[in-house]
Order: sequence, then C-alpha cells, then structure tokens
Amino acid sequence: MISKNGVIVIAGESLIYPLLKEDVFLESSLSRNAEKDIFNAGYHTYRAIGALEDELECVMFVTFYHGVLNMIRLGPRWPGLTGLGWDNWSEENELAIKKLNDQWLESYLGSPPYQYKWGKIESEFDAKTGGSDITITYFQ
Repeated sequence: MISKNGVIVIAGESLIYPLLKEDVFLESSLSRNAEKDIFNAGYHTYRAIGALEDELECVMFVTFYHGVLNMIRLGPRWPGLTGLGWDNWSEENELAIKKLNDQWLESYLGSPPYQYKWGKIESEFDAKTGGSDITITYFQ
C-alpha cells in the first residue's frame, strides 16, 4: 500500500517513508533480501522484492542520496503480464502494465497528479528501456 503521506507498507510494516535514513533501512526486514545495485557519487541503490499490503509483489529499487531516501521505483508483478522475459516482451503488454499501475495508484490516492509537499509519484512507460514502473521521488 502507498499513502498520500509518502509511506509505503510492505509485508504489514511501514518500511519506506519520507526522510528515511539508509542505516534504518538496512536494519529493516526489507533489506534482508536487498542487493546492492548501484553505488556512486553519493547515491546508493538497493534492489529488493517485497509484497505490498494488498499482497501485490513488487520489485523495488530504493535509492538514497548521502544516506537519506531520494527515490523508489516500484515494479509491480502483475500476474500474466510481468516476468515473461524479453522473448515475450511487447509494447502492448507494457502499456497494459502501466494501465494496471495507474489503476492501483488511483485506488489508494485518487486521481493524478500526485504532487505533495514531501515529493511526487508518477506512473511511467519508458519506451527506451521497454518498461513500466511507478517512481516515487522524495524531496530532501
């Protein structure tokens, strides 16, 4: 679940929230299965998989800048559409994923735009990478 105050509930715990410190994240249950993804120029990104409150499994890229939460990208794993591999990739499927992402956000947050004092939330299809995800940017 995601709320208008920027909190993301994963497996029943409020694990992601504005101004989250990296050391606190590293002590959380989500970090137990997290892998270091990118570490450069003050940015630390971890890749993790977790189930949101509604049991929707997501791949998450959690990025910190100088130890403070900067951004999270959520890639919900929609049954029948995600995890099919590049051999079965199609723009049509990715746009269907984006539509499901949009509907999921709307069920929790109402209609877009999702601009808040703490940050913003966007549902995107990126034709260059061939993927659809939800990007949450936290202002510091």
